[in-house]
Amino acid sequence: MLYHFDTNTIHTVAIPNRQAATIQNAWKNTFNNLISKVYPIKHHILDSECSNDLKAAFVKYNIEYQLVSLAEHRVNAAFINHLIAIFCSVDSQFFPWPS
Repeated sequence: MLYHFDTNTIHTVAIPNRQAATIQNAWKNTFNNLISKVYPIKHHILDSECSNDLKAAFVKYNIEYQLVSLAEHRVNAAFINHLIAIFCSVDSQFFPWPS
């Protein structure tokens, strides 16, 4: 899940696992989507887990990043709860999977 501050939008990509390559591909898809709409990404704030491959991608695209300490994960709870509330209010036909 990625929150883009300048456009005040949330971008999500479903991933089948937490492998570094899968997460990096999901990030690249979101990154390319935002860049194609001329919305640059300048800075990332991530949880404490970040693969070296993803860090290398940030360096390649000249993106600053910051890792949030383990103690600060509770800060993201409000954001996650807000996202869940949005999904709960969406029409069931919006999602591609059976309800």
